[in-house]
Amino acid sequence: MINKAYIILCLCALPLVTPEQAFAENGGYFSGYNLGYVYSTTTSYASISYDAPIVSKLPQDCSESVESSSMMRCQAYLAPDTSGASDSSLFIEEPFKRQGLFYFEPAFTFSTISYKGGLGSKPKSPLGSTSKSGSSLQSSASTSASSNSSSEQAPADGEQPLTKAYIEAYGINWQGYLRFGLTPRYLPDVLFKLGLGVQTVGGRLKIFKEEKIRYVIQPSAFGEIALILVRVSTGALSVFVGEEQTLSGPLGSKLISDYPNGTDLRNFQLGLITGSAGIRVLFPI
Repeated sequence: MINKAYIILCLCALPLVTPEQAFAENGGYFSGYNLGYVYSTTTSYASISYDAPIVSKLPQDCSESVESSSMMRCQAYLAPDTSGASDSSLFIEEPFKRQGLFYFEPAFTFSTISYKGGLGSKPKSPLGSTSKSGSSLQSSASTSASSNSSSEQAPADGEQPLTKAYIEAYGINWQGYLRFGLTPRYLPDVLFKLGLGVQTVGGRLKIFKEEKIRYVIQPSAFGEIALILVRVSTGALSVFVGEEQTLSGPLGSKLISDYPNGTDLRNFQLGLITGSAGIRVLFPI
Protein backbone atom coordinates (compact mmCIF):
# COMPACT_ATOMS: atom_id res chain seq x y z
CA MET A 1 0.00 0.00 0.00
CA ILE A 2 1.29 3.49 -0.89
CA ASN A 3 1.96 5.67 2.11
CA LYS A 4 -0.32 8.76 2.34
CA ALA A 5 2.56 10.95 3.46
CA TYR A 6 4.47 9.98 0.31
CA ILE A 7 1.51 11.02 -1.88
CA ILE A 8 1.25 14.40 -0.13
CA LEU A 9 4.99 14.97 -0.54
CA CYS A 10 4.78 14.22 -4.28
CA LEU A 11 1.82 16.59 -4.74
CA CYS A 12 3.65 19.36 -2.92
CA ALA A 13 6.61 18.89 -5.23
CA LEU A 14 4.49 19.51 -8.37
CA PRO A 15 4.97 22.95 -9.97
CA LEU A 16 2.15 25.38 -9.26
CA VAL A 17 0.62 27.15 -12.28
CA THR A 18 -0.95 30.55 -11.67
CA PRO A 19 -3.66 32.05 -13.92
CA GLU A 20 -1.09 34.56 -15.17
CA GLN A 21 1.21 31.72 -16.22
CA ALA A 22 -1.64 29.83 -17.89
CA PHE A 23 -2.36 32.85 -20.10
CA ALA A 24 1.30 33.87 -20.52
CA GLU A 25 2.34 35.14 -23.93
CA ASN A 26 4.56 32.18 -24.76
CA GLY A 27 2.68 29.52 -22.85
CA GLY A 28 -0.78 28.32 -21.98
CA TYR A 29 -3.56 27.19 -24.29
CA PHE A 30 -5.18 30.62 -24.57
CA SER A 31 -2.13 32.72 -25.24
CA GLY A 32 -3.06 35.86 -27.15
CA TYR A 33 -6.79 35.67 -26.29
CA ASN A 34 -8.79 38.28 -24.37
CA LEU A 35 -11.78 37.87 -22.08
CA GLY A 36 -15.07 39.38 -23.25
CA TYR A 37 -18.65 40.01 -22.13
CA VAL A 38 -21.87 40.01 -24.20
CA TYR A 39 -25.20 41.59 -23.30
CA SER A 40 -27.93 40.92 -25.84
CA THR A 41 -31.57 40.42 -26.65
CA THR A 42 -31.64 36.73 -27.44
CA THR A 43 -34.10 34.23 -28.85
CA SER A 44 -32.77 30.79 -27.92
CA TYR A 45 -35.04 27.80 -28.43
CA ALA A 46 -34.99 24.06 -28.93
CA SER A 47 -36.73 22.31 -31.80
CA ILE A 48 -37.97 18.74 -31.22
CA SER A 49 -38.95 16.68 -34.27
CA TYR A 50 -40.68 13.30 -33.96
CA ASP A 51 -42.76 10.71 -35.84
CA ALA A 52 -46.46 10.10 -35.13
CA PRO A 53 -49.26 8.15 -36.85
CA ILE A 54 -50.71 10.25 -39.67
CA VAL A 55 -54.17 11.82 -39.24
CA SER A 56 -56.68 13.10 -41.79
CA LYS A 57 -56.16 16.75 -40.77
CA LEU A 58 -52.43 17.44 -40.53
CA PRO A 59 -51.57 19.65 -37.51
CA GLN A 60 -49.55 22.81 -37.92
CA ASP A 61 -45.79 22.08 -38.24
CA CYS A 62 -46.50 18.47 -39.29
CA SER A 63 -46.02 16.91 -42.74
CA GLU A 64 -46.24 13.48 -44.31
CA SER A 65 -43.23 11.28 -43.52
CA VAL A 66 -40.94 10.47 -46.43
CA GLU A 67 -40.19 7.07 -44.88
CA SER A 68 -43.72 5.76 -44.30
CA SER A 69 -47.13 6.70 -45.70
CA SER A 70 -48.74 5.84 -42.36
CA MET A 71 -46.63 8.32 -40.38
CA MET A 72 -46.17 12.08 -40.19
CA ARG A 73 -43.14 14.08 -39.09
CA CYS A 74 -43.92 16.88 -36.61
CA GLN A 75 -41.86 19.68 -35.12
CA ALA A 76 -42.44 21.36 -31.75
CA TYR A 77 -40.68 24.38 -30.25
CA LEU A 78 -39.48 24.87 -26.67
CA ALA A 79 -38.78 28.46 -25.61
CA PRO A 80 -39.39 30.92 -22.77
CA ASP A 81 -42.80 32.59 -22.82
CA THR A 82 -41.21 36.03 -23.21
CA SER A 83 -40.65 38.57 -25.95
CA GLY A 84 -36.96 39.21 -26.58
CA ALA A 85 -35.36 37.91 -23.39
CA SER A 86 -32.20 39.63 -22.15
CA ASP A 87 -29.14 37.44 -21.89
CA SER A 88 -25.47 37.77 -20.96
CA SER A 89 -22.45 35.52 -21.27
CA LEU A 90 -18.66 35.41 -21.15
CA PHE A 91 -16.38 34.47 -24.02
CA ILE A 92 -12.74 34.53 -25.07
CA GLU A 93 -11.53 35.79 -28.45
CA GLU A 94 -8.33 36.68 -30.24
CA PRO A 95 -8.02 40.50 -30.45
CA PHE A 96 -8.37 42.30 -33.78
CA LYS A 97 -5.17 43.18 -35.64
CA ARG A 98 -5.65 45.69 -38.45
CA GLN A 99 -4.43 44.61 -41.90
CA GLY A 100 -5.43 47.70 -43.87
CA LEU A 101 -8.73 48.66 -45.50
CA PHE A 102 -9.73 45.02 -46.00
CA TYR A 103 -9.62 42.41 -43.26
CA PHE A 104 -9.63 38.61 -43.51
CA GLU A 105 -8.61 36.16 -40.81
CA PRO A 106 -9.69 32.77 -39.36
CA ALA A 107 -10.42 32.76 -35.63
CA PHE A 108 -11.75 30.65 -32.76
CA THR A 109 -13.87 31.42 -29.69
CA PHE A 110 -16.11 29.79 -27.11
CA SER A 111 -18.92 31.08 -24.90
CA THR A 112 -21.59 29.94 -22.44
CA ILE A 113 -25.08 29.02 -23.74
CA SER A 114 -28.45 28.08 -22.23
CA TYR A 115 -31.80 26.74 -23.44
CA LYS A 116 -34.85 26.84 -21.20
CA GLY A 117 -38.59 26.77 -21.83
CA GLY A 118 -41.78 24.86 -22.61
CA LEU A 119 -44.01 24.28 -25.65
CA GLY A 120 -44.93 27.31 -27.71
CA SER A 121 -45.20 28.67 -31.23
CA LYS A 122 -42.05 29.05 -33.32
CA PRO A 123 -40.10 32.08 -32.04
CA LYS A 124 -39.16 34.90 -34.38
CA SER A 125 -35.42 35.50 -34.60
CA PRO A 126 -33.68 37.44 -33.24
CA LEU A 127 -36.03 40.04 -31.73
CA GLY A 128 -39.47 38.53 -32.31
CA SER A 129 -42.07 37.28 -29.88
CA THR A 130 -41.90 33.82 -28.31
CA SER A 131 -45.43 33.95 -26.92
CA LYS A 132 -47.38 30.73 -26.90
CA SER A 133 -50.09 30.08 -29.43
CA GLY A 134 -53.68 29.43 -28.36
CA SER A 135 -53.47 25.77 -29.39
CA SER A 136 -50.33 25.32 -27.30
CA LEU A 137 -51.97 26.85 -24.25
CA GLN A 138 -55.02 24.67 -24.75
CA SER A 139 -52.80 21.61 -25.09
CA SER A 140 -50.95 22.47 -21.88
CA ALA A 141 -54.20 22.89 -20.02
CA SER A 142 -55.61 19.58 -21.23
CA THR A 143 -52.36 17.85 -20.34
CA SER A 144 -52.34 19.31 -16.83
CA ALA A 145 -55.90 18.13 -16.32
CA SER A 146 -54.86 14.57 -17.13
CA SER A 147 -51.57 14.61 -15.19
CA ASN A 148 -52.93 12.11 -12.65
CA SER A 149 -53.93 9.55 -15.29
CA SER A 150 -51.72 6.67 -16.42
CA SER A 151 -51.48 7.94 -20.02
CA GLU A 152 -51.67 11.31 -21.78
CA GLN A 153 -54.99 12.60 -23.09
CA ALA A 154 -55.35 12.24 -26.87
CA PRO A 155 -54.95 15.54 -28.74
CA ALA A 156 -57.90 17.11 -30.54
CA ASP A 157 -58.26 16.81 -34.31
CA GLY A 158 -55.67 18.99 -36.03
CA GLU A 159 -53.62 19.38 -32.83
CA GLN A 160 -50.02 18.23 -32.43
CA PRO A 161 -49.64 14.85 -30.68
CA LEU A 162 -46.87 16.22 -28.44
CA THR A 163 -48.79 18.23 -25.84
CA LYS A 164 -46.29 18.52 -23.01
CA ALA A 165 -42.51 19.11 -23.11
CA TYR A 166 -39.87 21.18 -21.31
CA ILE A 167 -36.11 21.72 -21.59
CA GLU A 168 -33.54 23.26 -19.25
CA ALA A 169 -29.97 22.83 -20.53
CA TYR A 170 -26.67 24.68 -20.19
CA GLY A 171 -23.29 24.30 -21.82
CA ILE A 172 -20.43 25.66 -23.91
CA ASN A 173 -20.54 26.82 -27.53
CA TRP A 174 -17.27 26.24 -29.45
CA GLN A 175 -16.91 28.21 -32.69
CA GLY A 176 -14.37 28.33 -35.50
CA TYR A 177 -15.01 30.96 -38.17
CA LEU A 178 -13.74 33.36 -40.84
CA ARG A 179 -13.83 37.02 -39.83
CA PHE A 180 -13.71 39.52 -42.71
CA GLY A 181 -14.83 43.02 -43.61
CA LEU A 182 -13.86 46.68 -44.00
CA THR A 183 -11.57 48.37 -41.48
CA PRO A 184 -11.06 52.05 -42.45
CA ARG A 185 -8.66 53.93 -40.22
CA TYR A 186 -10.97 56.75 -39.11
CA LEU A 187 -14.43 55.16 -39.38
CA PRO A 188 -16.12 52.30 -37.49
CA ASP A 189 -15.14 48.84 -38.71
CA VAL A 190 -17.71 46.51 -40.27
CA LEU A 191 -16.89 42.83 -39.77
CA PHE A 192 -18.69 39.64 -40.79
CA LYS A 193 -18.38 36.17 -39.27
CA LEU A 194 -19.22 32.92 -41.03
CA GLY A 195 -18.36 29.62 -39.46
CA LEU A 196 -19.12 26.26 -37.90
CA GLY A 197 -19.53 25.43 -34.24
CA VAL A 198 -20.16 22.64 -31.78
CA GLN A 199 -22.64 23.11 -28.94
CA THR A 200 -22.00 20.84 -25.95
CA VAL A 201 -24.99 21.08 -23.61
CA GLY A 202 -26.47 19.08 -20.77
CA GLY A 203 -29.58 19.33 -18.64
CA ARG A 204 -33.06 17.96 -18.13
CA LEU A 205 -35.57 17.19 -20.84
CA LYS A 206 -39.19 16.32 -20.09
CA ILE A 207 -41.54 14.69 -22.61
CA PHE A 208 -45.02 14.23 -21.12
CA LYS A 209 -44.21 12.83 -17.64
CA GLU A 210 -40.94 11.18 -18.67
CA GLU A 211 -38.00 13.25 -17.47
CA LYS A 212 -34.38 12.52 -18.38
CA ILE A 213 -30.97 14.11 -17.91
CA ARG A 214 -29.38 14.36 -21.34
CA TYR A 215 -26.02 15.49 -22.73
CA VAL A 216 -25.85 16.27 -26.44
CA ILE A 217 -23.22 17.44 -28.93
CA GLN A 218 -24.70 19.53 -31.73
CA PRO A 219 -22.76 20.70 -34.82
CA SER A 220 -24.01 24.08 -36.02
CA ALA A 221 -23.53 26.84 -38.59
CA PHE A 222 -23.70 30.55 -37.83
CA GLY A 223 -23.36 34.02 -39.27
CA GLU A 224 -22.96 37.49 -37.77
CA ILE A 225 -22.46 41.12 -38.72
CA ALA A 226 -20.82 43.54 -36.26
CA LEU A 227 -20.13 47.28 -36.19
CA ILE A 228 -17.06 48.07 -34.07
CA LEU A 229 -17.63 51.44 -32.44
CA VAL A 230 -14.53 51.83 -30.25
CA ARG A 231 -11.11 50.18 -30.07
CA VAL A 232 -8.79 50.63 -27.07
CA SER A 233 -5.48 48.78 -27.28
CA THR A 234 -6.51 45.12 -27.82
CA GLY A 235 -10.06 45.73 -26.55
CA ALA A 236 -13.18 46.75 -28.44
CA LEU A 237 -16.82 47.82 -28.06
CA SER A 238 -19.21 46.66 -30.79
CA VAL A 239 -22.88 46.08 -31.66
CA PHE A 240 -23.92 42.96 -33.55
CA VAL A 241 -26.71 40.76 -34.88
CA GLY A 242 -26.37 37.07 -35.69
CA GLU A 243 -27.95 33.63 -35.80
CA GLU A 244 -26.80 30.04 -35.20
CA GLN A 245 -28.62 26.82 -36.09
CA THR A 246 -28.02 23.11 -35.58
CA LEU A 247 -26.90 21.17 -38.65
CA SER A 248 -28.17 17.75 -37.59
CA GLY A 249 -29.80 15.76 -34.79
CA PRO A 250 -28.06 14.71 -31.56
CA LEU A 251 -24.85 12.73 -31.62
CA GLY A 252 -24.13 9.98 -29.12
CA SER A 253 -26.87 8.97 -26.66
CA LYS A 254 -30.49 8.84 -27.78
CA LEU A 255 -32.52 11.95 -27.03
CA ILE A 256 -35.40 10.13 -25.35
CA SER A 257 -36.92 6.64 -25.64
CA ASP A 258 -39.64 5.86 -28.19
CA TYR A 259 -43.31 5.73 -27.13
CA PRO A 260 -42.95 7.89 -23.98
CA ASN A 261 -45.70 7.54 -21.38
CA GLY A 262 -47.69 5.03 -23.41
CA THR A 263 -48.00 7.24 -26.54
CA ASP A 264 -47.25 6.15 -30.12
CA LEU A 265 -44.61 8.85 -30.76
CA ARG A 266 -41.07 7.89 -31.71
CA ASN A 267 -37.73 8.94 -33.26
CA PHE A 268 -37.23 12.16 -31.28
CA GLN A 269 -34.48 14.52 -32.47
CA LEU A 270 -33.28 17.80 -31.02
CA GLY A 271 -32.22 21.01 -32.77
CA LEU A 272 -30.83 24.13 -31.06
CA ILE A 273 -31.32 27.60 -32.57
CA THR A 274 -30.10 30.96 -31.27
CA GLY A 275 -30.61 34.45 -32.69
CA SER A 276 -29.29 37.52 -30.90
CA ALA A 277 -28.58 41.23 -31.22
CA GLY A 278 -26.68 43.27 -28.66
CA ILE A 279 -23.46 44.75 -27.36
CA ARG A 280 -20.13 42.97 -27.09
CA VAL A 281 -17.17 44.16 -24.99
CA LEU A 282 -13.72 42.65 -25.48
CA PHE A 283 -11.53 43.68 -22.54
CA PRO A 284 -8.01 44.91 -23.40
CA ILE A 285 -6.38 42.29 -21.13
